[in-house]
Amino acid sequence: MRARRKGNDSVMDEETAILAPAQLVLPADAPARKPVAAPADIGPRYLEDYDRKTLIYDCLRHTADGNVELIGPPLLNLGRLIKGVFVDGRAVEFSRHPRNKLDRIRVAMPQGAAAREFSLDLGAQGRHSFPVPARDTAFEDRRVLLTLFRYEPVPWVLDWARFHVALHGVDAILLYANHVPPARLAAIARGLSGIAGLETFAIVRWDFPYGPVREDAFAPGVPITGTRRWKSCFCQTGMFEHARLRFLARARAVLNMDIDELAFHDHGASVFDSLGPDAPPVLMLEERRVGPAADQPVGDVAARQHGQFRHILPPGPRGVQHKWAIAPQRLAELAPQAQWMTHEIRGAQAALQSLPRAWYAHFTPINTGWNDARRAHLAAAQTSAPDPVLQAAFRRLGWA
Repeated sequence: MRARRKGNDSVMDEETAILAPAQLVLPADAPARKPVAAPADIGPRYLEDYDRKTLIYDCLRHTADGNVELIGPPLLNLGRLIKGVFVDGRAVEFSRHPRNKLDRIRVAMPQGAAAREFSLDLGAQGRHSFPVPARDTAFEDRRVLLTLFRYEPVPWVLDWARFHVALHGVDAILLYANHVPPARLAAIARGLSGIAGLETFAIVRWDFPYGPVREDAFAPGVPITGTRRWKSCFCQTGMFEHARLRFLARARAVLNMDIDELAFHDHGASVFDSLGPDAPPVLMLEERRVGPAADQPVGDVAARQHGQFRHILPPGPRGVQHKWAIAPQRLAELAPQAQWMTHEIRGAQAALQSLPRAWYAHFTPINTGWNDARRAHLAAAQTSAPDPVLQAAFRRLGWA
């Protein structure tokens, strides 16, 4: 269940909006996933941040054929723990389908099985049962805003939501919360329930290790953006696959934006308008970094808002990044093996389009790690005047 409008009532039931997957995390005395990083790359905090124990993220019903799938991080050496799969007490066939930074286990459902119980035989680790979910329909034919978040304060999340509902016609929001305190989740749910135009939303507790990204997780000299580092991070890739399979396969469109990012169109249109039936089903949006004017005070976290920052900055150290908006059903028809990733749709080159007038702003101060010491390298090459597209959008929202 999730929060949905009740007839003409303007208040949604936020108590049903916070969901948890049917996860399987191995106990401390069970075997652990081997590192994917080379031994020479591993630093002192690698194992602390690496997902060593998650076997399964969730159990999902595959809507295309009625079968059931389990998804989780790459099984690697933990694959040998799975001795068998049972549906209503009957052993069934299963197959493993590796993807980039995750594994899917497809279960062949027996003919006529009621599928009241679904379980894995883990040998010495016992048998673990999962509920078999019904097909989720809350996001069907919706324009959905999607993200994974952790540290962002409640006002940032709500401003991010209001912006995309008002300017792009978002009518559904799917949030994945990574180790977010329950009180903050409840406050976000209350805030979302009061946004006019937002018809449904859900918050999924995605409390898995994000992966080793801190400097001391890797040996000196390992690039923070290099393949060697990011291949050890499974959490966000798993989130996208879970969102696609459980909630969004039948959505009208999906926009992938972090809380510190807002989508823009130079003509004030919705980015979803570029995903019409005659257009490619994936719109790639190019990053423009946004920050303060050279002499603008930033203030502490509680005082900051997206709308305070209107100056375009030079590209960051990783260069220009990309985010995307997609039409999931048409993408699945054109590129059925495509995989949603943070900055790309992998395996869908023929399905991509980009438009110079459609882009996204990455607000560098909407970050709990911001401090004024970071200002020096920004002011030198930034624009001297506020960006007119930002100005116009913020005026429409009353953020001027």
